[in-house]
Amino acid sequence: MVSKDYKLIFLMPPKTASNSLRESLISSQIKFDSFDPNYHKPNTHLYLSELVENFKIDNIDEYKIVQIYRNPYEKFKSAFYHLTSLIDGCLIKPNLGLNEFVIQYRDCILSDDYVKCMYKDPEFVYDSIRKKINFGFTRYFVEQYKWNDLNKKVHYLDISKIDTLSEVIGYELPKIWRLNKFRGQKEELNENSIQIISELYDKDFNLI
Repeated sequence: MVSKDYKLIFLMPPKTASNSLRESLISSQIKFDSFDPNYHKPNTHLYLSELVENFKIDNIDEYKIVQIYRNPYEKFKSAFYHLTSLIDGCLIKPNLGLNEFVIQYRDCILSDDYVKCMYKDPEFVYDSIRKKINFGFTRYFVEQYKWNDLNKKVHYLDISKIDTLSEVIGYELPKIWRLNKFRGQKEELNENSIQIISELYDKDFNLI
């Protein structure tokens, strides 16, 4: 989300309370600019360079850039349970448990073609992007640091301290509701999965 009047940019990776944050920001006193409907990409979970391009920002260094940060272990679990609740049948290996999926994700992210490795029908992803619906859930597990793809100064705020966001931006915000909890979560990350995630997301662990 971008406010040119208030010189604010919010980077919103998936599973970092982005929906709750968006609702709070829209309800606040801050005036946000409208997304360009002619932009060639979906208007969700955009990287910094994409926001700059979409909103035609030419004075980026005058903006305060904010991103909510979530522990990579917790973020991965949340993304897994949400992803499989929505499109498990679209995955090339459906019905995987959490720790099985960690291995599958690692293998696919290191493969030559992540989409073909992960999805039963890659066209599902490409069609979602072409129609500007979303990115086919391909950004669910992307490292959080990659949203700052212009290497600008970003104010990272741990999700556990999201209620202090008003202090960070200098404007009062309505209450930001907590994350959704997926009922029935029984499996936790095992030692092997923790090691894999720590290696894949090493830069994220150093953001805060």
